[in-house]
Amino acid sequence: MNKVFLLFFCMVGPADGRPQMMDDTCYFFPCESREECESLYALVSSRAAREYWTSMIFWDSKRPITARLLNSLSLERLAKELGQDDSSVRSLVGRQSGSNATKVG
Repeated sequence: MNKVFLLFFCMVGPADGRPQMMDDTCYFFPCESREECESLYALVSSRAAREYWTSMIFWDSKRPITARLLNSLSLERLAKELGQDDSSVRSLVGRQSGSNATKVG
């Protein structure tokens, strides 16, 4: 059996005013606003974030991409490195230290 794993991020908003459901192959980080979602997307889609995660992923593992791996990247440090410091980034940083990304499913 071939395994295909992708490190891919997208913004998922409501459809017809209702939340969308993801399957158990997705990780979900809830955002309070569109601005916050766009800030998070910019952070996790950055070259620095991808380089970090790529260096930490063991593709031969049974499940190479885990919540633990995704949460190991400090949004605070990443935001500082990228020069992003606005209220939505500060809100995300505060929540990461509390609830972190949540596995759906």
